[in-house]
Amino acid sequence: MLLLLGGAFYSLSALSSATAWVDHTNEVRLALAQLSNVLVDAETGQRGYLASGEKSFLDPYYAGVSSWRTSFDRLQALTNDNPSQGQRLTELERLIDDRFLLMAETLRHYEASTRGRELAQAMARGKVEMDTVRGILSGLEADEVRLDFIPQHDVAKRKTAAFFVLALGLLAIALVLIFSWVRVRIAEARRELAEERRVSEARERTRSAFLATAGEALVSSLDYAATLATVAQVAVPDLADWCAVDLLEAGAEQPRHLRSRSSVA
Repeated sequence: MLLLLGGAFYSLSALSSATAWVDHTNEVRLALAQLSNVLVDAETGQRGYLASGEKSFLDPYYAGVSSWRTSFDRLQALTNDNPSQGQRLTELERLIDDRFLLMAETLRHYEASTRGRELAQAMARGKVEMDTVRGILSGLEADEVRLDFIPQHDVAKRKTAAFFVLALGLLAIALVLIFSWVRVRIAEARRELAEERRVSEARERTRSAFLATAGEALVSSLDYAATLATVAQVAVPDLADWCAVDLLEAGAEQPRHLRSRSSVA
C-alpha cells in the first residue's frame, strides 16, 4: 500500500513537472509569434507608406518601434535557461535593432525625395536583414517544437502511469476494506456463536443441577407433600421466579397448594 501511494505521488509530481514544461514551451512560442507579428506589422506599414505616401500606414511602424523591445525582453526572459537560444537571441536583437535603424533611414530617403538608387539600396538591404530575422525566428520556433514534443510525449506516458497507479491504489484500498469488513463479520459471527454456546451450556448445567437436586429431594423423604414442596423450592430461582404444586389429596374437597417464591421477586 505504501509503495502504491509512493508511486502515485511520484507519478503525479513528474506529471506536474512535465505539464509545467509544456506550458513554458507554449509561452515561448507565443512570445516568438508576438515578436514576429510586431516586426511584420512594422515592415508592412512602412512599405504601405512608401507605396502610397499615406502617413496612416506608418502607425504599425511607430507601434513596432516603441513595443518591439518589450516583446523581445519577454522572449529573452523565457529562454534564459537555454544557452543555445540565448546566443541566437543576442544575434536577433542586433538584427532587429539594425532593421529598425534601416527602416528609419529608408523613410528619411523617401521624405527627402531621394527615391532613386539610395532608396532602392536601402530597401534591398532591409529585405536581406528581414529574411535573416525570419530565419532566426523560424529556427527558434523549430527548437521549441522539438523541445515540446518530448514533454508532450512524457506527459502522455506519465498520465497513463499515474492513472494506472491510482487505479491500483484504489483497488488495493477497496480490497483492504472488503477484507477488513469480512474479518469483522467473521469475528462477530464467532462471538455470537460463542455466546450462544455459553448460554446453551449454562442452561444445560442448570437443568442437570436441577435434575440432580430434584432426584435427591425425591428420595430423601417418604412424605410426598414434603418432597413435592422441596422440589418446588429447588425450581426457584434457577428455573423460575416462583413455583406452585397443587396436590389433591384423597377425600379433600380443595387441592392443597404447595408454593415456593424467589426472595428477589
